[in-house]
Parts: sequence; C-alpha cells; structure tokens
Amino acid sequence: MTVRAPSATSPSTGGDAGAGAGVRGARIVFRGWGWRYPERDAWAVRDVHLTVEPGERVAVVGPSGAGKSTLLRAVAGVLPDEPDATDDTAASVQGTLLVDEADPRAVRGRVGLVMQDPEAHTVMSRVGDDVAFGCENAGVPRDETWDRVRTALDVVGLDLPLDRSTAQLSGGQRQRLALAGVLAMRPGALVLDEPCANLDPDGVAQVHDAVRALLDETGATLLVVEHRIGTWLDLVDRLVLLEPGGGVVADGPPARVLADHGEALTAAGVWVPGAEPARGSARRLRRALGRAGEMPGASSRATAAFRPLGEGERGEEALDEGAREMTSLGRAGEMPGASSGATAAFRPLGEGERGEAEAAVLLEARGLGTARGKQSVGNGIDLGLRAGQVLAVTGPNGVGKSTLGLTLAGLLAPAAGELSATDTLADGLGAAPHTWTSRQLAARIGTVFQDPEHQFVARSVREEIEAGPRALDAPDAAERATALLDEFGLAHLADANPFTLSGGEQRRLAIASVIAARPPVVVLDEPTSGQDRATWQAVVGRLGALADAGTAVVAVTHDRDLVRALEADEVVLGPDGARTVGRDQGPSVATAPETGPTAGRRPGPPDRTDTGDRTDAVDAVDAVDAADGADVADGTDRTDPARRPLPARATGIPGVQPVASLIGVLALGVCLVLSLDVVSAAVALALELALLPLLRLPVRTLLLRLAPVLVAVPLTAVSIALYGRPSGREWFDLGFAHVTDGSLTLALATALRVLAVGVPAIALFVRVDPTDLADGLAQVLRLPARFVLGALAAVRMMTLLVDDWRQLAMARRARGLADSGRLRRGATMAFALLVLALRRATTLAVAMESRGFGAPGRRTWARVARFAGPEWAMVAVLVGIGVVSIAVAVSVGTWRA
Repeated sequence: MTVRAPSATSPSTGGDAGAGAGVRGARIVFRGWGWRYPERDAWAVRDVHLTVEPGERVAVVGPSGAGKSTLLRAVAGVLPDEPDATDDTAASVQGTLLVDEADPRAVRGRVGLVMQDPEAHTVMSRVGDDVAFGCENAGVPRDETWDRVRTALDVVGLDLPLDRSTAQLSGGQRQRLALAGVLAMRPGALVLDEPCANLDPDGVAQVHDAVRALLDETGATLLVVEHRIGTWLDLVDRLVLLEPGGGVVADGPPARVLADHGEALTAAGVWVPGAEPARGSARRLRRALGRAGEMPGASSRATAAFRPLGEGERGEEALDEGAREMTSLGRAGEMPGASSGATAAFRPLGEGERGEAEAAVLLEARGLGTARGKQSVGNGIDLGLRAGQVLAVTGPNGVGKSTLGLTLAGLLAPAAGELSATDTLADGLGAAPHTWTSRQLAARIGTVFQDPEHQFVARSVREEIEAGPRALDAPDAAERATALLDEFGLAHLADANPFTLSGGEQRRLAIASVIAARPPVVVLDEPTSGQDRATWQAVVGRLGALADAGTAVVAVTHDRDLVRALEADEVVLGPDGARTVGRDQGPSVATAPETGPTAGRRPGPPDRTDTGDRTDAVDAVDAVDAADGADVADGTDRTDPARRPLPARATGIPGVQPVASLIGVLALGVCLVLSLDVVSAAVALALELALLPLLRLPVRTLLLRLAPVLVAVPLTAVSIALYGRPSGREWFDLGFAHVTDGSLTLALATALRVLAVGVPAIALFVRVDPTDLADGLAQVLRLPARFVLGALAAVRMMTLLVDDWRQLAMARRARGLADSGRLRRGATMAFALLVLALRRATTLAVAMESRGFGAPGRRTWARVARFAGPEWAMVAVLVGIGVVSIAVAVSVGTWRA
C-alpha cells in the first residue's frame, strides 16, 4: 500500500468546521527501529517491526523498561535528543520510523500525543486558549480555530466556559482538555501514554468515553499504552506485547493474545481481566520470592492473590489455600517472615503487648475541617484510626483527599474541629500533631507524598533510607537501611541518586525511607499511582505486612484494587462532606469500566454562546469596534456569535489591552526620571492616588502586592540620605555617612519616584492574565512568537514551582529534618526544586512541541489583540500624569534637568 505524504497544510486546513472533517487516519511503520538515550549503554527499545494501518486501534503493553513511552514519543516526533553516529555519548537510532511515509518530525501535528500527567499538557491558563494552542501553531485561521475549539470540547464532553481557568480543573477534566486540544488539531493518529494512571474511576470513564467519541468522530489511528489494559479492550483491534530489548513478541486481536499469552502479560506487569487480586489477599500471604506477576510467597497453584488465566474461578479454594499459608501475626513496623525478636529494620510497637496495641486508637478526628490555603475543602469529618487498621481515603478529584491526608499526618493544621493523638501515640506530647516538632512528628507519623521526588533529601538511595533514622539519632541507621534495601529490591541501586530511579523504584524508596524511622502511623498519597502489576503487588504487599504487624496505614487513593486487597475501611469524601463505609465492596478496576454513551449517541452540551462563555470584555471590545465603525480585519462575520473570535480580553482594566498599560507605565517612568526634584514626583503620586479608586481593587490585595515596594522605598531613602552627595547644611557625619540638606532632598525625591512608578506598575497588572499580555506583545509590539510563548510558559511554571517549594518544606518536616540546619535544608530544597524545574520544563517542552510549537510556517493567534481607543486613552492618561508633574515642577521652579 502506497500512502502519499501529507502536505504541510493538510493537518490543519481544509474541510468544514466539523471536528473530523478532512481527517484521515495516519499509517505508522516501524522497520527494525530502536532508540538509545544519551550516555546510556542499554537501548530503550530495539528491533521493533510493526505496521499500523490508517484507522487501526492498537494497544501496546509490556513490562516497565520495554520502551513503550519512547515508542509513542518517537511517533509524535518529540524525542528530546538528536542522534549523532560520530559521538558515542549521544543518542543513537537504528532502523526506520515513518508516519505517512515521512519522518515524524516533518509532519509534526499529524500525530496527537496525550501523556500520563494531566498537568504536563496544560500550556495556557484558560480552557479555550489551551485547546486553541495547537491550531494557532498550525496556522489555522482565527474564525476556524474557535469553531474547532467548541466542537472539540463538545466531542470530549467538557462543557465549560472558554474562559474557565485551567487551574480549577480536576485530573479527569485536564485529560479531556488535552484530548480536546489534540482533536482540534485534527491529527491522523492519537497516541496515549497511560492517560488514566492518575485518575479516579469517574475520570477513567470520562477519558475512555472522550477517546471513543474522538475516534468515532475522526476515524484517527490509535496507539495506547496502559498497564490496566482492561480499560481499553472494548476500543482496540490489536494487542501488541513488547519485550525489553526484544521488540514485538506478540501481536494480534486482543482475545487471541490474551488467550495465548495471558501468563506472559501478567508476568510483564500488565493488568489483565480475570487475574485481579482477591479481597484481603495482601493481608494473608507470607512475603517470599515467587513468580513475576504473582504475590510473593504464593505456591505454584492459584492463590487468593493471583489466579492465572484459564484456571477457572477458584476464589474460595484459593482463599483457603492462602489462609493456610498465613504466618503468625507480627509486630508494628515488621515485615512477615521476620524473626520473633527485634531486627535491624523493624521495631515492635508495644513489644509484649501486641493485642492491646493492635486495638489501640492512635488518632481521633471530631468534626474535622480541612483547608488548602484559605479555601475550605473538607468539613464534618469524624474518624478514629487504630493500630493495625488500613484506612482508605477515597472520592472524586478535587474534594480534598490529599489535604485530609496531610492534615492527618500533622503537616497541616485543622481548619475546624479537632484532630487529636491519643496518649498511646503522643507519648507525653501535646494532643495536636501539627504542633509537634519535626523530629517528634517523624517518630510517630510517617508521610509518603504523591510525588516521591518531593521528599528526597540525600544523594544516594542508601543515604535516603538512613536519613530518617539519623534524624532521630538511631544508632542502627545503617543496619536498618541494609535490611530495607534487601526487602524492597533496591540493594543493587544503593549508590544511585534517587532522582535517577524509575517511577516504581522511587515509590518503593519513598516507602522504605519513611518506615525506616518506624513510625506507628503511615500516611501515603496515591501509593500505587502509575504502577504496573508487579510493582503494584510489591507496594501493596508491603503495606499489608505493615498493617498485619500493627502499623496504622492511611492510603489516599483512587485504586479500588488496593482497597480490596488490603481489606481497608473507607472514608469517602464528597462535595457535601465525608461518609464512612465498611470493608470495600467495589469492583476491581482491572476490568473494563462501564462507560457511557459515545458522542454520536449522547446529546451534546448546551450552546456555549448561551451560557456566558463570552465575557463582558467581549462586549466592551465590540462596542469599541462599533464606535470606530470598523469591520474585523480578517473578514470574520461578527454577527454570528458562534463564529465570533474571542478577543485578548483585558483582565486588568475592562476593555483595555494590557500592553497599553505596559507602554504607559514605561512612558511615565521616562517622564519622572528626567528630573530628580521632589515636586514632580509628589504631583505624579498624588494624581495616581486620586485615580486609583477607579480600578476598584481591594485595599488589602493592593497592599499585599505593593509590599515589596513599600519595603524597598524606606531602605532606598535611608541609603541615599546616608551616602548621597552632600550639599547644604550637614546634620550628621560619621565616616563615609553624611546626612545633609541635599542628601535628604535627594532621598525624598527618589522615594517618591519609586512610589510614583511602582504604584501604577503594580496596580494596573494585579488582575492581568499573562496570556492577554503575551497576545499584546506578539500582535501589537510584534515580538517573536517563540520568545513570547516561551516566556509565558516560564511564568506558568513559576507558579507551579511555588507549590513545589511548599511541598518540599512539608516533606522536610515530615522526615524529621526541619528543626535545625536551615541553611543545609534550604540548599537541599533548592537542589530538589532545580531538578523538579528541569523535569517540568522538559515535559512542558514536549507537550508544546507535540502540538506544533516551533514548527515552520506562519503562526496565527486565536484571540484578537487590538490597540484602539481605550488603549490610546490609557497611554494618554499615564503620559499626561508625567507631563502635568513636569509642568508643575517647572512652574514652581524646582525642575532640574
């Protein structure tokens, strides 16, 4: 079959406004293809022979390290490095990879990539702008862009205003937003890299339905990688099994591949239907080495934890066999199979009194309310946490599960009600865990964060595990680390940097480093996120062993299999509060979810133009256009609301493009630096303060934003007064410091000037969205799009890094390292933040490139940035303030050029 390479414009133009108009499935061909990353000896993937015909739907599965993600990024043309055959340390490539008979980088935009982390896809700060980003990069005309945006949002079922902040979206909504952004580009192929790994069950169903609707609408080719393959079995035509370094080892219809290779798939870490763990399986089996893909310690027969495909339903029999293999009950913080005495890794809780300790209540919450910053996210929570209990905190995204976990861990103060530790846990301390010192907290409550990298504090895996015990002055820190390295399968990585480990290895290291301190309570946030079957069992089996030994375990999770395997009690959070349920009765998510109707059979959301999509700023700009009697320059029919392009709306002053404020403030600053007299600066500041109420800014908000200026002004004035050029009467003389009439006048004039420039510069931009300013810089000032959008992405990433810094600070407190050594702690936090920043930047760059950023050709802009009457008025007001201040100074004779 010969497929003609698409033209440069084929992915983005042509056809009508329908989401699937003019789209044909892409053909993907691998011929002996392989890839090796720079400075690596082993190939990430090698010798892949695979052909995917247009419109086919293929699931790619395999163990961690088989190169599945590398394969998808190669198809999207976003692998980060350029191969160099002359450099042994550079990336290497072998074989051929073609998309529609062309190099993937030459047809970037023909393939739409959706990655695992929903946050990684979000490029812009508003829903409509984010979906439009790929269309802008592809040069799609403005009127067609907004048609595509609305249609794409309808197809994925995301019924939100176009101006909704992307920061307010849940994980499931973010993934559907990413799918909408891909759909709007009209790609020939959709490649999904574990898109459901971080989602709750509702989010999984939402993404599944959105993908189905997208494929039904466009007929695009599908490549999907997912450990829980049951989610996608009803959508795919083929199942492809990759082997590390061995290429494709199985390829065919899903039913045949599952029947012929079921055990191999399970051993490779794939969640296949029919082999899900049984209820309570992680609480009953002794931990010993076993087959890959089954609970360690199981026999070669089917067990309560593992039922091979083709052996029928043996749940009850397997449960009895598993029960007969139970070990005797152990101790808090001890793994099954340990000796009866204390070991280097584990310490019993209440040795000799295990029965009482197991039933003892450790934490009690009464009417507990939680808050994220000043925003309340939970209320009326009542619970008691006992030794040996597993408590699962579940519920949809955005209801405060992680916030509750951090509150139970003593890292956040309760917003209402009370959280108290009993005497058994507090051991002579106060009842409120958030008031304990860092060392006191780490000895009693351990916390495993959702992102393990937030809590890493050392340069090697061994030092990471030793950090907790050493913070508590444990003399046997090295012995504990050695034992845990073996228990968690990390001994061969003892000298590796924690930041270089794989995701599963980092998760196991995070758990090991926390339990090394032997706390009676362990709180974990999404401990199984993104794990394959084998690593999932390693993590859950160890949590079950801790609970069997008397440790209280709190797991914030979406994972129904974890809840079932650990026989967890459950607290379900919702928008209206919390409810406590008994042992889990929910279904396993290893099977295909019950999904809703596809887009073709479901009613579409209401017309967005009738639900307040367009802001008041749209009407303001329309009014300006009407007053000027101007038509839209690009020929868009503005009488049709559905096709009307959204303007680059002003969020600082209604109807004014932010770039006008920027130009005006710069012009005012030039006027004020022409003279250093007191009168001109005082007049300018007085005029600004008189006009300030027109902005209708809350006084407290304005003062908080002005705080740096208000601090800098007196410091600057004092410095100039002491060290400025002396003249006139001398008031003070001490060495190099001279205070004279002249230096005092200069200090006052400088202070007033800083205020006169700083007040409008901050006040005018308090409510400005950086996206609007970027539109103005690119369209009005004609700055290069690559520079403007790169800076915009950096601004957005800075807001994420602020949250990362808070997480790092909490993690240091949880590890017992926040009581002393602030300089050293700050240095390690700075290094961790740098690593996170580099990784975020790399991921964001991949997301932007996968949507056509930086591709050759003309770029369009979805929002209209105009410089008309309101903008000229803003510039005139600010320049007028400067001119009036100069005129007054000249008239009173204080002007000094």
